[in-house]
Amino acid sequence: MEKTTSELREYYTLVREYLDKIIIGEDKAKDVIAASLLCDKNSRMLLVGCTGSGKTTLAKCLAKNFISKRISITADLLPSDIINIIKDEKDLQYLLLEEFNRTTGKSLSSVIELLAENQITFDKETTHFDDFYAMATQNGTEAAGIWTVPQAVYDRFDIIVKFGNLTREEKESVIFDYQQPTDEPLENLHQIINAVSDEIDNFVFSPEDRRVLMDSFEIIDNTKRDNANLFPGTNIRASIFAKRLAAFHALINGRRWIEPLDLTEYITNLYLHRIDQTILKMTDAQALEKMQDIEEAVLNNVKRKTTIAYGSSNEQEKGKTRFLGPKRAGLFK
Repeated sequence: MEKTTSELREYYTLVREYLDKIIIGEDKAKDVIAASLLCDKNSRMLLVGCTGSGKTTLAKCLAKNFISKRISITADLLPSDIINIIKDEKDLQYLLLEEFNRTTGKSLSSVIELLAENQITFDKETTHFDDFYAMATQNGTEAAGIWTVPQAVYDRFDIIVKFGNLTREEKESVIFDYQQPTDEPLENLHQIINAVSDEIDNFVFSPEDRRVLMDSFEIIDNTKRDNANLFPGTNIRASIFAKRLAAFHALINGRRWIEPLDLTEYITNLYLHRIDQTILKMTDAQALEKMQDIEEAVLNNVKRKTTIAYGSSNEQEKGKTRFLGPKRAGLFK
């Protein structure tokens, strides 16, 4: 049965309020994590930030809602160690990889098959898994004792979420008022996830929706820095997940059609970790600035020409021609 947009918004609100019980502040991070949880039961999330920013606390509390496996990554961890820990977890629903960049690229590469194909091949034997969430936490690249993560590994993560953006008031609340995070899982979370992800599975992308997204992807993929491509790959994985996030954002905001802002809300989260900053010799600040440039380019150059409200109760919108320019309103602002 098709859910109304108000029902979907209520589901989102329940998840966001649950995340608010775990950590203070980091509203944008919690927005993106909630969206990723709800839009795809097989999403992979990379949480990045300095120590003490709340990323591990949030990841561990979320794990209580699922059949989960937690791996603390250490420098001496071998590829076979990681595989052996996971391969017998046939009912896995949530995989937590802590301190993800604390070991060698060779060891981290052992999870590529798992994250990309939901399977592990070891000793000529392949173990298949159903959909599961993967969440990795990682300290910033300036921290001591870290290794370079291969770009191919980063590309298997659907989104990156940056932590460490507390205001003075939020820091004060953490220091003086913070209580132990909720120890209880969110009631009916699995039913909520199923309801929302099913709606996105059945989202009807009109020809105009497709054009809006493809025009946006073309701008992203063709972005350059010093005459070199900003992204080394095709970004197909990013675009597939972007399509689902855009549909989610549209539904939560009461629409069954796509506007450019539905994508720009997540561009930094979808593409920041897909830049090979080492090759392009970019700092984190330069990479973030490039993401903002891409957001503005999409908003300024991709215009929606028609709105067809498939399945919407707002029948009077059908067939109308509208030109929707840059707009930053919505639930996430």
